[in-house]
Amino acid sequence: MNEPTLAIEFIIKTAPLYAKAKSDRMFLEDVMTTENEQWMSAIGFPEYEVSSLGNVRRIKKSCISTPFKQIKPWRMKNGYMLVALSSMGKKKYFLVHRLVFQSFNGSCDGFDVCHNNGIRSDNRLENLRSDTRKGNMSDIYKHDTHIRGERCGTNKYKTEQIVAFKQDVKNGMSVASAARKNQINRMTAYNINDKRSWAWL
Repeated sequence: MNEPTLAIEFIIKTAPLYAKAKSDRMFLEDVMTTENEQWMSAIGFPEYEVSSLGNVRRIKKSCISTPFKQIKPWRMKNGYMLVALSSMGKKKYFLVHRLVFQSFNGSCDGFDVCHNNGIRSDNRLENLRSDTRKGNMSDIYKHDTHIRGERCGTNKYKTEQIVAFKQDVKNGMSVASAARKNQINRMTAYNINDKRSWAWL
């Protein structure tokens, strides 16, 4: 397969993710213009404050920033927001949602901080809660934010192919024959059949 074709397929696969990110950003911009913002000292870093809207700012002057200037976090590949805080010449990185929740509610070591609406960039305090890892994983499936299947950048197959393959096997066709019919790699087909891949379908 030539490079232009691969590029086109990549764009088709990732377009829904970019559209969702844009939708999430518009939602946050709308919400944040209608809510009052409360500030709290950042846990472990008194030179900084975090807000109930998920913003972070440095309140003390430094050689590279002015007081009360908000810090722009950056989005990680998994959708979470990350920010760097500095104190006494040392820099430490924090996930914004954990920093906000713990600054307002205290340490929650041993628990995950979850986004109630499934939007990983929505770090408003009211959208956050502490929960077990099991509870957090339940959220991922409830909000359908799990990176799997066609959303995975390395995936080569469409959902329809996998569904057809599984149906053929269910109807009595051998795994190898169903794999050939649906143009699926044989090793991948056995992984699918053994529920090591595409198990949610």
